[in-house]
Amino acid sequence: MTEIFDGGRLCFVGGVHGAGKSTLCARLALLLDATHLRASSLLPEEGRRRDSRGFLRSELDANQQLIATAIAAIRHKSPRLILDGHYCLAGTRMRALPLRPNQLAAFRPSVLILVEAAPAVAAQRMRGRDGASLPESLLSRLAVCERRSAEETSAKLNCPLFFVRDDCDESALSRALQPYLLA
Repeated sequence: MTEIFDGGRLCFVGGVHGAGKSTLCARLALLLDATHLRASSLLPEEGRRRDSRGFLRSELDANQQLIATAIAAIRHKSPRLILDGHYCLAGTRMRALPLRPNQLAAFRPSVLILVEAAPAVAAQRMRGRDGASLPESLLSRLAVCERRSAEETSAKLNCPLFFVRDDCDESALSRALQPYLLA
């Protein structure tokens, strides 16, 4: 098991846009009496990309450091954190750009989750939520990248990784997460 860090434990939940991360995180936070954070909400407004240009690697690196700094400031206030983010983002020219394991290591997770959904389902949810969607072909590439990056991060950090679909049994998942999140 991962060592207990001062200030509490963190579950990192990744997946493509529209996979169901936020919904799952909100439900897990209730079941585990944890604080749910969205990685994007920890960034200053200028760090959030809301257009079709995609991220540059330097922007991605800088944003991950900002998120890690924000988490460090929040950790001591909550014994359990559930962070909703991504293992991979759309880079320039809409390439899949994985987060490096050392970037996620800065969050000091005790457990990892990858939420997976079919690209068509994710696209439909994005359209319903945001009024627009990434192309399914890009969502498909991002999903492959998310899985690879999650597996690599799990191996390099020696951190358990759970693969879930949006229709998972949240009560059973919360019970499986308890050893990693409850002191």
